[in-house]
Amino acid sequence: MRHNSAIYIIALTPHFNKEAVVQFNKFDKEYSSYLHSSLMLNHNELLKNFKSILPVVYFIDEKDKDFLPVEFHDSKIIFREFGNPNLITNILREKYFSATNKNLIILSNSIGFTSAIIKKIFDLLLVEDNVVVIGKAYNNKVSFIGFNSNQLEIFQGINWCKPNFDSLLAKACKGENYIYVLENFMIMNDAEDFKLLYNELSKKESLSYCSHSMHERFTNLFIEYKDLLK
Repeated sequence: MRHNSAIYIIALTPHFNKEAVVQFNKFDKEYSSYLHSSLMLNHNELLKNFKSILPVVYFIDEKDKDFLPVEFHDSKIIFREFGNPNLITNILREKYFSATNKNLIILSNSIGFTSAIIKKIFDLLLVEDNVVVIGKAYNNKVSFIGFNSNQLEIFQGINWCKPNFDSLLAKACKGENYIYVLENFMIMNDAEDFKLLYNELSKKESLSYCSHSMHERFTNLFIEYKDLLK
């Protein structure tokens, strides 16, 4: 996994700055920030064991620069202003993809994958053939994209804020790619996603991707917005 591999966590909006955060559904700004930051902290906790063997790079909105929790102080962070989410493809291509040929892009508002799944993704990318691995989230959404060559054509026109699985799959199928789809992940975009998160975290299996301490953070949200769970 070490050679020419990297993981990128993409946050296209402010997460930690309560004044600048984009409100989630009916949440106020404080709890919107709490949700987004909890998802990001969950990524950080999950990926800490990978940081010693490959680069883990966080792309975070520059409005969060003065609001990062201590958990991120030893992380590789690129602060950017993502006024146009499509610019992320150009940034990655120009500065990162040229140096790595096994890449995993994870959207910051996702949850549901384990350390074992991340290892599986990179195992799939080890072959010499072109490979694309797509994390299919519920409701036809995308939580992550893995690939092992500079296949920028699959990202052309992608809506990074809400990537559509069918659209991404169609783009990947146009090239000479081996395509793997891993399923049952989550993306937090709306109230239905929040309800799904509640249901999934009630299962014992969720401890493989969300620790007890992170469960407590999400439980605070479920208590505060219990009306959305009906």
